[in-house]
Amino acid sequence: MNEFANVLQDKTGFSKEIIQKLSDFNDLLYIKNEVLNLTRIKKEDSVYRNFLDSLNSIVMSEMKAAKKVVDIGSGSGFPAIALAIVFPHIKFTMVETTGKKVEFLKEAIEKLQLKNIRVIKGRAEELAHDKLHREKYDIITARAVAKLSVLAELTSGYVKVDGKLLLYKGMNANTELETAKKMFQQLKLESAKVIKYTSFKEDDELYMVIIKKYGELYAMYPRSYSKIKKSN
Repeated sequence: MNEFANVLQDKTGFSKEIIQKLSDFNDLLYIKNEVLNLTRIKKEDSVYRNFLDSLNSIVMSEMKAAKKVVDIGSGSGFPAIALAIVFPHIKFTMVETTGKKVEFLKEAIEKLQLKNIRVIKGRAEELAHDKLHREKYDIITARAVAKLSVLAELTSGYVKVDGKLLLYKGMNANTELETAKKMFQQLKLESAKVIKYTSFKEDDELYMVIIKKYGELYAMYPRSYSKIKKSN
């Protein structure tokens, strides 16, 4: 096995089949990165910064009971494609606005022969009002998309009552959460937890913010992006 596969095997214990597919995805990402500029992370760090981050133990535990998951701002495919490879029984939907990234995600799905994931080109705040997506998902994920006060409103429309928001954040997670809480009652959100984890160095400040939705969202939310930004 190569270094990428060795690290994954050591850190996760995944099957050879899963590790091979994750490795194939990594290879494709960096071939396409040369022309599409999909990620600034160096290839030698990708196993940590992309894969082990996306597949951290907190998310892995929360995913076990999920049937439908939506990922907002999927970018180069993290965490959604990595999660879809590991959890073939879960149906994943990726939402992405940038055309070149949407095309890359479609190509990755096809080349990796993933049957449990799709990508939709659209704006998160608009698609959340579509009846096909409105409160249809058990879990929503978002990684490096926006600060929590914005992200909470962008994402809450997708999640079922009793569903969860799983949001990947950095060192400002707790500060962002305090600011975001002012909107929680309007967005029917509660029980927020901030859990620290590491994917590379022990001094990494990486956090998962887990927020539970307790009620049906008011029809006005999410508002337009300009209104969300203006109020934050």
